[in-house]
Amino acid sequence: MKILITGCNRLRKSVVEALKNNRDGREVYVVGIDSSEQKILRDGVDQFRIAPRIDSDGYVDWLTELCKSESIDIVIPFLQAELPLAAEYRDKLAAVGTKVSIASRETLAAVNSKVALHDRYPEYMPRQAVCWNKADLDRFREEIGAGTPICCKHDGWWGGSGFCVVDEQICSGHISLAQLEAMLERGAGWLIVQEFVRGTDYNTVALADHGKLVGVCGFSGGDFELGAYSYGQMLEVRAAYDITERIVRETCLDGNACFDFILKSDGTPVLLECNPRISSGLAFPSAAGADFIYQRCKMLLGEEYVTDYSIDYDLKMVLCHEYSFYKS
Repeated sequence: MKILITGCNRLRKSVVEALKNNRDGREVYVVGIDSSEQKILRDGVDQFRIAPRIDSDGYVDWLTELCKSESIDIVIPFLQAELPLAAEYRDKLAAVGTKVSIASRETLAAVNSKVALHDRYPEYMPRQAVCWNKADLDRFREEIGAGTPICCKHDGWWGGSGFCVVDEQICSGHISLAQLEAMLERGAGWLIVQEFVRGTDYNTVALADHGKLVGVCGFSGGDFELGAYSYGQMLEVRAAYDITERIVRETCLDGNACFDFILKSDGTPVLLECNPRISSGLAFPSAAGADFIYQRCKMLLGEEYVTDYSIDYDLKMVLCHEYSFYKS
């Protein structure tokens, strides 16, 4: 089995290990590509290539030629920004015998945008509005109550990038109301302004087969840094699993996905977003028995895949960092 992972930077080592340490003991050859020579993962992969940027004119042709020359079985897009493009180049790669792990264009339109997801499932999500200017912000604050805490983020930003709590704390990840108003008044574009829900960060990870949820588990985490939680514990929250199953079914989601929630103090899950791709944190549930990335590869190759998982909910995780040395 030959797998190519796009956006395969130095933080993806655990994802590669999750593929290689599969339950079948099967040899998995992994090619990692990234556009940054400084950030690309060199350890653990069988081969790495510096790629053109995904927004360059030659990227798809370059990727197609690489898949053809290396006889790649499956491409797994990691970058959130690449998902719409992957849905487009899937047919081109199929012509050289390579499958792409990506949901349909229609599914991506429904779940890959925080705005579209909220339009469809507002009952699960915090109250939010798309604000272009201070007047929009004022209307939203009046609607939810001026004293209600808020946060903001752009729909085109992913992970922790660009997310800010709106308050008077002077530290990373926080901006003042005056700063938010100034940003909007400068006409820099629109922002999602959302009711800020306090609680515990929680994720469900899912494996879907054209709208059928075939695997799900969850974990809580904290201290989000470098694209992943620095610690966490496996945790089953049935209400969050039910929300995940409904969205998978109704949007016909296919492949790997991660759903971000906040668990309120009473245990109620509040949905924040859906990332219809593998995530940096996937190695943790994989270690707990949910090897969804490997099972997805078997699914794409038309092989029989596992649907019954024994999850170790006692497992906990702490993220450790290490140096990697190389010569150009």
